[in-house]
Amino acid sequence: MGLPESGMGFQIIRARSRGNSLFGLVVNAELFIDFGELPEVNTHSYDELQELIRTAQSLESPLEDLYVLQAFAQNVPPSSDEAPGIIDTPVSAGGSLAPSPRWSRATTDHEGFVRFSAFSKDWRILDNGVVAQNTYATTVGDARFAVSGLAVAGRYALPNPLPAIYAYTIVPGAGVPFLAGTTAPANGQAGGGVEVCFTDQKKIPPGAAFNRPYKIPER
Repeated sequence: MGLPESGMGFQIIRARSRGNSLFGLVVNAELFIDFGELPEVNTHSYDELQELIRTAQSLESPLEDLYVLQAFAQNVPPSSDEAPGIIDTPVSAGGSLAPSPRWSRATTDHEGFVRFSAFSKDWRILDNGVVAQNTYATTVGDARFAVSGLAVAGRYALPNPLPAIYAYTIVPGAGVPFLAGTTAPANGQAGGGVEVCFTDQKKIPPGAAFNRPYKIPER
């Protein structure tokens, strides 16, 4: 949770496991997938993916570098010197994939944003309605073009194998700083959507984000 997102709903990190250095994807601050394992992940829900991980690890299958970070799943972030589960404390992999180019501005009164997520409980939308620092979203205007979970993945170049069917509405009020730009092509996706990144959690008032998302179709 202390690391910035690399895009909407995911972080690209370096981590260590069993003495090996891994380069992979963290989704919803609670699930790590090694990039080498990503093509083998074929599932339609987070519950299915958790079951896949449990089965793979109990059978010592090739899908061994998928881990649920239990410290985050329990909403108790580890301290800086504790490893979440069997993964050592991750290190940022070097900056955001998007947006490109970026420009800085502040919100106006009644300006709205939407965050698409594959999770009905998105850990970066805090219980008091504050948005965690360095969290990505899109504008209300651009969200109108993201009519399904598949469209979300393409428009915002998401590597997440789960459909981003939950949409969180964010209305932070005036004066909240953010970066904005166009999503660069990445992860085999075209990109092109508008993304914003909220850079100062302290400026986001409680209740800015609605904790109950609305759903869009998978396809």
